[in-house]
Amino acid sequence: MKRFSFIIALVFAMLCSCSNTEETTSQTSNRGERRYIAQGNEQFAKGNYEDAMNSYREALKENPQSPEALFNNGVATMAVARERMIKGKKDAEQDSTTMKLMDEAVQSYSAVAMMRGRATPIAAYACYNIGNNYFLTEKLDEAEASYRNALRLMPNFNEARRNLRITQLKKQENQQQNKDKNQNKDQNKDQDKDKNKDKDKDQNNQAQNKNQQLLYSKSTGLNVNHI
Repeated sequence: MKRFSFIIALVFAMLCSCSNTEETTSQTSNRGERRYIAQGNEQFAKGNYEDAMNSYREALKENPQSPEALFNNGVATMAVARERMIKGKKDAEQDSTTMKLMDEAVQSYSAVAMMRGRATPIAAYACYNIGNNYFLTEKLDEAEASYRNALRLMPNFNEARRNLRITQLKKQENQQQNKDKNQNKDQNKDQDKDKNKDKDKDQNNQAQNKNQQLLYSKSTGLNVNHI
């Protein structure tokens, strides 16, 4: 199977002013938003994912509809959630927090995925990352749909095309495994039936032999008694 492609990429703040195409929101980027995004990118590059997440949240306070801040918040928040999972946080409160973080990340991606205009490429990456999350959690139908959405938005998105193919192959593999498993179950049932039949036959034969032995013993006894 081909290598699964997983991108963790940040959308840099300079994208906020790089295009004059149609805007998707009435709010435009501002200096504070760009500053917080830049801080978040710097923290993320150092591996300080929680600090990065907090910076992107501050950027969203400045502009709640910022595609860059939403996307990067999704990336950082998912990174924090996965860090917690890797560290093996076990208690209920921590597990609940991890799930909330993952939900927040998906919500951020989903918000970006609906945007168009200059945000269309970012929306494609959001769909792609949603697909990756679905793939890693074995929700292959949802992953396939997300990769297709990414390709509709950005047809030359090779990583999405590769992951779509891998997802389709994985689904075929799972279907074949389930088919083989069901066949094995049917075979085992048939074997069990045959075993039960053989067992019943053996029991009947044993009963017949026992009866024959009893009859023979009785007849022999009678014969002995007659001698």
